[in-house]
Amino acid sequence: MVRPVGHFTLALKVFSRMADFLTSPYFLLFARLCVGGVFLASAVTKMIDREGTAVSMSRYPFLPSGFGRFIAYTFPYLELAVGVMLVLGFFTRYAAVASVAMYILFTGLITYDLTRGQNTSCHCFGRLSSEKLTPVAVVRNLMLLAMSVLVFLSFDGWVALDMALNSTLPGLGLIARDVPLPTGGSAVPVIMLALATIVAIVLGGQAVATVRKTLQGLSLR
Repeated sequence: MVRPVGHFTLALKVFSRMADFLTSPYFLLFARLCVGGVFLASAVTKMIDREGTAVSMSRYPFLPSGFGRFIAYTFPYLELAVGVMLVLGFFTRYAAVASVAMYILFTGLITYDLTRGQNTSCHCFGRLSSEKLTPVAVVRNLMLLAMSVLVFLSFDGWVALDMALNSTLPGLGLIARDVPLPTGGSAVPVIMLALATIVAIVLGGQAVATVRKTLQGLSLR
């Protein structure tokens, strides 16, 4: 019979390995690219459909009159800046802080809609986000929020401009920790996986439907 101490030790080992994985250079790069890529997609699609974004933001009664339009015409530029900084790894930890703040705001607005029975589109990705709101949107935002926190806490500078910048400006705390980093070529599969994840996040249910139709088409051949 396994003693309780054995269960506790096993749990500690699992937790330790999970922590090692989540703070590894591979996952941190994946998280940084995912969060940054989602911000870029959100910014571009909102810029293309600014009027739709303004209408979407205007439905919140606690916002001052006309503030929804102000957000629609200014906030995408903030998303664009944070997205570029995260993808390029430029002042990454500062961008991660901004990302955490924005995802707290986004999640709060979505939760507000859901608790009041509002299931219209959040317009998170302009016309691409035409699906009705569900709790899945909250889960998605919380995952991206958690990734942003990890990047802030453990960013190591792999495949990032901050690595070069940190050597000249070490006092800014651009790199959270000094660890052995993989070669640049090892980043290619991580980048490809991040791109696929961004597409799945942005398209949401549309991506699932597309994959399902493709698989059905292949099975009929």
